[in-house]
Amino acid sequence: MALPVVIDVGDAQPPRELIVALVEACTQAAAPAGTECRLVRDAPNEPYIAIAIVTWEEGDKARVEVGVRRDPISEWRTRELSFQAQDAEVERYRSVGFVIGGLATSTRDEATPGPTAAPEPPAPPLPPPAPKPAPAVEVRPESPPSSSSGPSRGWMGLGGTIGGGLDRGSARYGGRLSAGIRVVPQLAAIISGGASVRARDDTGLAAQWLDVGVGLAFAVWPISGPHLELRAEVLAEQFSADASNADGHVTGIRTTPAGRVGVDGVVVVAAPLGVVVGGEATFRPATTVNVGSEKAGSTRNFELGATAGLRLDF
Repeated sequence: MALPVVIDVGDAQPPRELIVALVEACTQAAAPAGTECRLVRDAPNEPYIAIAIVTWEEGDKARVEVGVRRDPISEWRTRELSFQAQDAEVERYRSVGFVIGGLATSTRDEATPGPTAAPEPPAPPLPPPAPKPAPAVEVRPESPPSSSSGPSRGWMGLGGTIGGGLDRGSARYGGRLSAGIRVVPQLAAIISGGASVRARDDTGLAAQWLDVGVGLAFAVWPISGPHLELRAEVLAEQFSADASNADGHVTGIRTTPAGRVGVDGVVVVAAPLGVVVGGEATFRPATTVNVGSEKAGSTRNFELGATAGLRLDF
């Protein structure tokens, strides 16, 4: 095996899976020349045929500098790479690895003397270029692990809800199952289904709500980190009331169209699992409930509520 190509990724160490992808891609590109790639820390004291320095710059760019030992002098080769915002981070590191392996081996092959060339003494070890100030992007906090594999295609969520219920009495409590499919990274089509109840009060009235909805959700900030999402849904809501007193037992059901808007805060705690906390407002036609000859309450035209739960990205 020929002397290796060593790689310096700077002071900020990326996740191990990204380093593995970079080194494996570099070794694959350098394999035809009979060499391999290693990190500087893995081969600090042995000779090498080339050293590569990787600098990540702002604006989704990377700078690759490869110094190759040539006779009688050494040579530096530089390549600038630009990526799209939607490119997965692991693919960016893999691309950088292929570039390092190609630059290191192609430069060496061009400099290899022919069969009749006179032997030259070994070149001295190649010093790296002068240190450069670390770019701002290298000192930012690492994104959650899920960001290394690019934006998710969607999610499924389960959470609890609380709302105003009727215009008198206690609040209503329930749960909701929701799912979203991303049309583009920051815009998703959503569907939801929920159920909630208000306990029976002193007038003997209990109430229940069932709803299904479809709509859209828009992420205000990049979804690779903590962000806010605005959502709007069109609902079909079924309201049922159950009244029980000394005069008897009466049940009524009404289904109406409704609308719901809300804002959610999303934080990934352990990829792909995240926590979602939000507030919302529901709009609907009011329904009045009478027990006997007296009004027991009515649903609200405008109701405020809150949600909290978990989300699983896929």
